[in-house]
Amino acid sequence: MKIQPPQFLMAGIILLVFGLQCMLVDCYFLTERASQVLSSQLDIKPPNSGEVTAVSTSVNESMGDAAIHQISPPVLTNRYTILLPEWLSWSLLSCAGLCFFWTLRTARRQP
Repeated sequence: MKIQPPQFLMAGIILLVFGLQCMLVDCYFLTERASQVLSSQLDIKPPNSGEVTAVSTSVNESMGDAAIHQISPPVLTNRYTILLPEWLSWSLLSCAGLCFFWTLRTARRQP
């Protein structure tokens, strides 16, 4: 099945929206339930309510900036915070630009 230009356009729009969202949002605070699921699925220790913990997976350690941190109480207890790396928004925006360029290029060639 060949991907048509409208499908590339839609992918570009979705990537553009995600890229802008990642550029505007610095971090995400997970709920207690999501933090429990994250700690059980990734085999990381659960956040303690009495100390500040910096937990990162092996994939995130190789990426450098990306990490999962727990905010110290009394602000949020038993919740993780996902900090987004700066390069993520730029890579999503550049992929969106490539999809828009590909849409224009393939639409121009079709009769």
